[in-house]
Amino acid sequence: MGTGEVLTEIIARNDAVTFTAFLDRMDAVADPHRAIHVVLDNDSAHTTMAL
Repeated sequence: MGTGEVLTEIIARNDAVTFTAFLDRMDAVADPHRAIHVVLDNDSAHTTMAL
């Protein structure tokens, strides 16, 4: 059963570097045995080649 826990962050700049850093932080705190569901909008920061 899921916990419904939400990981959020207030950011000063919405770009690929900030987005990938957030994903790295989320990966560091998440239980590796649990599924992670990420809900995104169509922002261009989510389509970087750095991912």
